[in-house]
Amino acid sequence: MSTRISKDAAPVASASAEQARRAAEEAARRAAEEAARRAAEEAARRMLEELARLAAQAASLATQKPDTFKTAQPQTRGPDLATDGTSAPGTTLANENAKDGRVNCLDAIADFLSLAPAVIRARSEVLFLKDSRPGAEGTTGHVVIRQGNNIYDPTTREWTASETYLKQHPEYSIAGSVPGSTVNTILSAPPGPERQAALAKANLPPDIANMVVADSGASLPVPKWLEQGDSPPWLGLAWHHMDATAQASVLNGIRENWSQHVEDMAPAWIRDPSLSPPPLTENWSQLTPEQQRATAESHWDTLVQEEMSLYFGPLPESGVAAETPLIGTSRGWPWGEGSVGEWSANHAAGQDPIAQYLNVGAILNGEGQNYTHGNLCGELTALSVMGLGLVDGLTRFAELGSNYRGILGNGEMLTNSTDLETFLASQGWRIVGQQEGAENDPTMKDLDGNFSATNTYNNNHAQNPTPEAVQRILDDGGSLMVLVNIDGADDGMLESVTTSERDITHWASVVDISENAQGQTYVRVYNPYQNREEVYSWADFKAAWQSPSETGFTYVAAMPPDVSSAP
Repeated sequence: MSTRISKDAAPVASASAEQARRAAEEAARRAAEEAARRAAEEAARRMLEELARLAAQAASLATQKPDTFKTAQPQTRGPDLATDGTSAPGTTLANENAKDGRVNCLDAIADFLSLAPAVIRARSEVLFLKDSRPGAEGTTGHVVIRQGNNIYDPTTREWTASETYLKQHPEYSIAGSVPGSTVNTILSAPPGPERQAALAKANLPPDIANMVVADSGASLPVPKWLEQGDSPPWLGLAWHHMDATAQASVLNGIRENWSQHVEDMAPAWIRDPSLSPPPLTENWSQLTPEQQRATAESHWDTLVQEEMSLYFGPLPESGVAAETPLIGTSRGWPWGEGSVGEWSANHAAGQDPIAQYLNVGAILNGEGQNYTHGNLCGELTALSVMGLGLVDGLTRFAELGSNYRGILGNGEMLTNSTDLETFLASQGWRIVGQQEGAENDPTMKDLDGNFSATNTYNNNHAQNPTPEAVQRILDDGGSLMVLVNIDGADDGMLESVTTSERDITHWASVVDISENAQGQTYVRVYNPYQNREEVYSWADFKAAWQSPSETGFTYVAAMPPDVSSAP
């Protein structure tokens, strides 16, 4: 039978094709409209929830007594936890760009006013505050919202009675006020001629129009599309069906989530500048305290820049080695930095270029007593969790007894979960799920949410771990060591046995687990094979984790020593 379309049938076929095309376009249009509707509803929901929260908090102030302790203790703005703590240039009503990704108090005021209904804008006034503190902190001012006798500070997102707020902040004095609707009109105009025209129409006093207010800290890096206020790449056509308010709400939410994500990652010394960072370079001891702080903050800035590509996705397939390891910000150099420092000094000459192939003979028995151990992944992962150096940590492991010294004395011997638990416990660490006397402590539940001191096998083999269960261990201050499969033919990267070329059962530890802007979960893993940090999607990580055992996901979870109960 001929498949050629006859001359008479051609118009019919053409009409059918045109009909199909139109149907497809209509379906795509409806899908885009539905996505836009849902996004707009979510933006409106977020806005209403925030406004309701603020309204409720403001209403409650009338019945609250001032907190006498806080009133007596002036509060000053600390560094933004999501930055390096240095100050970025301030902005004015004339040059502030609320869409540039640099979030300061004026940005937050712009967001509040643009999202608020007209009736709330009408009863809001923006207070411009001078800062009387000496030095750099006093070179810029601050802005807040005042409604009646209450003040809303955008940096804390809290309402406070006006009198109480000014007592808590004696460094501030009111330079002037501008109606909220006027400020909204000014900041809604793009910087440049339109902004200047809006300022001229408002006819503000020069000291208010030109007053500089400070960024809360150095701005976080953001993708170009976010800096320019454009569509997130994953929203597609839905973006163009949102109105300006919905688009602004979406972008503001993305910025806030990114800032919160970086803050959650930040080590203690970023959160509290009075704390000293750990050594982050080989020549650390030769640096002055000021140089050490500057070096550490530069390290953090680089890490955040690299994290940006992961957070805004898409995630790399099959994992990627981290150039700047997060583990180093808490454990110090050379954790996660490859075969350097102790790792290089104790690497046996002539051995394969694999960082964990160490000269254990010389470490334990002295120079000249050389032998290389090729299966130190468990011991090294435990050392990374506890922050011990190689020589110190392996010496402590050997001191546990003849069995443990025997493990180190035989380069083919492996460590199991019981060996690692014994080692951790000897250093005061508390094993999750089985620590004596911790039956009622919610932070001591294993990955399955159980406590089984009499059946410790259950504490080491999860049935079907979730990102939330892993996150719980880390959020509670614990550490998680996992038994995974790595590919010896791919430089030791984690991989499922279904795809790896040379399977190696291997211990590693989870450094961090996050969800990016696209809703994808990813895991930072410390891998001692090459002494480096690696990042994987949850799916790739879980596939490698499941590979070494068919009876569950093998792991050891432990909490650090309880300092409060120490003698």
